[in-house]
Amino acid sequence: MKEQVNCYFLNSNAEQKCYTDDGLYSCSGVKECIADIYGDKDKKLAWKSSCGNYAYSVIDGNNGYAEFNCILEAEVTVEEIRNKGFKFAYWQCYNGKDQKQGTESSCESSETWQKYAKKFCQNQCSDESKKCGVNSYSVTEECYTDNPQYIDTKIKEVVAAPTVATEEKKEEKALEKKEEVLICKDSCPFESRCYPFGHRIKGSFCSNDGSFVEQLKEETTCENNFECSSNLCIDSKCVSSSLIQKVLSWLKNIFG
Repeated sequence: MKEQVNCYFLNSNAEQKCYTDDGLYSCSGVKECIADIYGDKDKKLAWKSSCGNYAYSVIDGNNGYAEFNCILEAEVTVEEIRNKGFKFAYWQCYNGKDQKQGTESSCESSETWQKYAKKFCQNQCSDESKKCGVNSYSVTEECYTDNPQYIDTKIKEVVAAPTVATEEKKEEKALEKKEEVLICKDSCPFESRCYPFGHRIKGSFCSNDGSFVEQLKEETTCENNFECSSNLCIDSKCVSSSLIQKVLSWLKNIFG
């Protein structure tokens, strides 16, 4: 049986990819693309995209569609990252205590990370503002969890993945509203704002685990200039700005 699935990439401004979980069907485009499907009637397909999240379809001879919300890095809401998986998470409590979680091999839903954050920051209060709990929270490196929640096999058109239980929704909305939590995606929270990777503030830079870390000293291994306190990474080593200045002065004396 033959049909088509139109993949829509909401909020996208770059090329994205839509593909089935088994890798048999795919297409690419900035805002949308169309995948040609061939298969047995009533076969269920799970769709993924470079934007993350899942969508589903059943081969029935009728064209379908899949929508994926491509969230840019920066401040987001609980709803925007719902049912999405991430490798890393970072959170800070109102009293300044913080924690990083995740590895390259880990992949947890945003709901799971939020529960860890809430548990860690429970009863952690600011002496000044008297507020308690999670103050800011970030997730980075979107991934696919091992156990996606599949929708009813009777559905004939591609739709978004199901939401979590109603009570969890209420709990998350309360967390977001009552505690005024700043949530960042692929960026770092600092003083009520989300900053992009590589941004430097007060001798620290936004790292790809979603938190600000201290810039590296000279002779330390590096990959990017912003990682170094001198803002100079040469041959994978942080070098001092004074050394570069000496080299430039030496060349100037030689060549005038």
